[in-house]
Amino acid sequence: MNDFVAVPNFKNIDIHEELADAELGDIVTPDALVGRLLERRSTMAEGIKLPFEKLAKTDFLMHKGSLNLIGGYTGHFKSTISSQIGLRALRTGYRVGIASLELFAEDVLEQYCEIALTQPRPNEEYVTAFSEWAKEKLFIYDRMDAITPEEAVQMVIALSKYCGCDLIVLDALMMMGVCGDTVVEQQFTQTLAAVAKRFQVTILLVHHVRKPSGFDGEEKMPGKYDFIGSSHLANIAASIMLVWHDKKQAELRAQAELGEFNADYNPNQHDMVFKVAKNRYGRYEGGIALWQHENCRGFTSDRDRKITPFSLHQMTGKIKAVV
Repeated sequence: MNDFVAVPNFKNIDIHEELADAELGDIVTPDALVGRLLERRSTMAEGIKLPFEKLAKTDFLMHKGSLNLIGGYTGHFKSTISSQIGLRALRTGYRVGIASLELFAEDVLEQYCEIALTQPRPNEEYVTAFSEWAKEKLFIYDRMDAITPEEAVQMVIALSKYCGCDLIVLDALMMMGVCGDTVVEQQFTQTLAAVAKRFQVTILLVHHVRKPSGFDGEEKMPGKYDFIGSSHLANIAASIMLVWHDKKQAELRAQAELGEFNADYNPNQHDMVFKVAKNRYGRYEGGIALWQHENCRGFTSDRDRKITPFSLHQMTGKIKAVV
């Protein structure tokens, strides 16, 4: 049951005319906005960049005080891309909070370390060094189960207010007790947007898109209105990102590695499409091709599948980190 739904009463024009002067305080003329416009313009030039070189020359950023949505089909590496975004933010001086409600906290650390080193199962020395480097930068919500929307909001506020996080990754919406009721879902995401604005934190919300139907199935790239639940999700978010992993090519590649070559397999074919489907504060919208690294789960816009590892020397400050 939702206690927040109210029937609007806006039909009596005479009553509203009598009360209209109360709204005069919110009406301004352009000359009063010049200073605010210039300040806003400066603010919008800053934000969290994504870890893909092909997006570096675009105006796409995740801005302070914004709610951002990323999604894709189940198994299409949404969490991996979100971790790459978080890692890139860490390496460029931002504090990051992550609530991955489908993974143990230690698995989140494993994922960050693996992508950072570009190697599976980094040794204890590397994990220890990374953890020491990140201990005042990375904050992990240590729960792996469904939580209530109230707990989710309180957790976001705790990460921003008490941990000083600049970026908070919430993975995933379906674990926060709002899916199945579109009204509650809408109110929850509106609340997240309000929290982001009030505490000037960037929120990245991970969500699933609807199971594909029809002949094409998962071979079809999802769109911004394909998220499970209310279409209001797309309207509330400041930006929308979509990931689509080419499962057919992935299968052919796996077969090729086993010595079973198929004429349809193209070793140079990209593995993923990353698409910016909404960019409220910028002009860029479009998709880029990504290739998966040979040794780790991370993706890169380099067709040679190369990602610069984050070395022990970089973490200890002896060599400037390459971002």
